[in-house]
Amino acid sequence: FPEGVTKYPAELFTDITLPPPPENSSAQVREEIATLKSFKYLRTLKELEDFTAEGNRKTLYFGGYTLEQYTDPKFFPATAALIIDSFHDTEVIEMQQKKIFDRVRPSALDPSLDTMVQVHGHPAYPSYRSTEMHFLAYVFSELAPLRREEFITRAYAIAFNCQIAGLQYPSDTAAGVVLAKQIFSSFMKSDKFNSLLEAARKEWLEKGLTQT
Repeated sequence: FPEGVTKYPAELFTDITLPPPPENSSAQVREEIATLKSFKYLRTLKELEDFTAEGNRKTLYFGGYTLEQYTDPKFFPATAALIIDSFHDTEVIEMQQKKIFDRVRPSALDPSLDTMVQVHGHPAYPSYRSTEMHFLAYVFSELAPLRREEFITRAYAIAFNCQIAGLQYPSDTAAGVVLAKQIFSSFMKSDKFNSLLEAARKEWLEKGLTQT
């Protein structure tokens, strides 16, 4: 994950703030862990394959194409210009938030959760996939407003798979949605971002991607 400075001016993101996650000893956390345990029956081979594919930009499909295709200047020049820097900044900000809260993974509190894959080394809160995928959904919803429900649904499905895997609390997923909205709102204050957004809109229109 990228660390350090954002490519857009840092002052663009000064309004970003998340509430702290619930305390480890709280009733809410106990309830969330119980919820994650109830998802164990969903851990099929197909689910593992989907989860693995969603963690790789070459195989992560979102709105008909892979994330790698959307960020390929040869295939989607305007969309790539829009996404590459903003994704970098999204990840930088998310890692900053993770370090602030330093929340342990659910399996650290209850090893019987028995995660579907190896636990990631970085803190749990907010969820990386929830933040990144919901941010992408908000961007794509600007490019193709008629497909907004499709994009939001896909983003949440990817984020929810992290709960099925036992890696994220439901509150991690929810925080990712909040953070994605805040980051997107911050970008919308930028003339550069809005200019790139307009160019990407034209590209999507030319490629016939604006309709459901």
